[in-house]
Amino acid sequence: MHRAPSVSYPVGRCRFAAAACVVAWLLGGIALSGWAWQGQPLNARHGAALVLWCAVGAAAVAGWWRSPGGMIEWDGGIWHFGTREAEVLRVALDLQHVLLLCVKVSGGEEWLWAERRAAASDWDALRRAVYSRARTAALVRPPVAAP
Repeated sequence: MHRAPSVSYPVGRCRFAAAACVVAWLLGGIALSGWAWQGQPLNARHGAALVLWCAVGAAAVAGWWRSPGGMIEWDGGIWHFGTREAEVLRVALDLQHVLLLCVKVSGGEEWLWAERRAAASDWDALRRAVYSRARTAALVRPPVAAP
């Protein structure tokens, strides 16, 4: 079986993720508005729900703004994110033009968005690499000569 070729691909903030958060937040606002105008007088529950809705929107913006970025690299056997070697990389969401990747690195997990528009010429190579199997440690180590 042939291995996927090495590839470097930029990851970071994603327009699709931002748009999905905005749509979800707006739908929540529509639901909140419908609840508020059902004929009941506005009370503390409505105010608390409005504050919560605003806080969720602020948290979504902050999370999107702080989303990790950099280069993800496949060398034919091991994934690297920046200067760290990835223990595991898995595809969490594949929408053909955007990928949500979960990379387990020392110190935890990183959730990375990769978009086709970031480097369209390397997109197919990235997709081949994320779906190829990484070499196991036994295959990477050189054989030990018997005495």
